[in-house]
Order: sequence, then structure tokens, then C-alpha cells
Amino acid sequence: MKTRLVLSWFFLLAGAAWGACLSYAGKTSADPLVSAMTGGYLLWALYWGVPVVFRWWVGLDFGREWQPRLLKFLLGWLLVPLFSYLYGVFGGGLYQCLKTWWRSRS
Repeated sequence: MKTRLVLSWFFLLAGAAWGACLSYAGKTSADPLVSAMTGGYLLWALYWGVPVVFRWWVGLDFGREWQPRLLKFLLGWLLVPLFSYLYGVFGGGLYQCLKTWWRSRS
């Protein structure tokens, strides 16, 4: 558990460096500090959001026929990244981080 928390700091720092580099290179019009904070948060949130949504998606049961399985596979390539992003960025990442932190304390 503590390894996940420590690793999340590396994702936060890598995202911050990436955002600052984009700003300094002129790829964004935002201030470097704003770009660093945004990039750090986005990568950190994806780190916490992707595993949760992926476990949810794998656990869904679409029946035993091959058509629903093919549909699940094809939609998975589109929906899992989108839902992971939305879940992580809009509060799910913070929730998962705090839940992991709370469990690691006891």
C-alpha cells in the first residue's frame, strides 16, 4: 500500500515536469506554474483512476456468446480510457488516494 502512495508522488512529479516543459517550449499559453500543476494533477489522477475503472470493466459480464464479448472488447478500447480519465480527474483519484492512505495507516 505504501508503495502505491510513494509511486503516486513520482507520477505527480513527472506530470509536473511534463507540464512545465510544455509551457517553456511554447506549446501552451499558460504560465509554467499553472501548466506544471495541471500536468502533475492529470497524470497523478490517471495513476489512481485507470486501475479502478479497468477492474470494473473486466468484472462486467456480457454473457457467453462471442458477439457480446467482441462488443465488450471493442468498446473497452474506447470507454476504459475515457472513463478512467473522467473518474480520476473528477474526484475518483483523490478518493482512491485517500482510501489507500487511510488503509496504510492501520
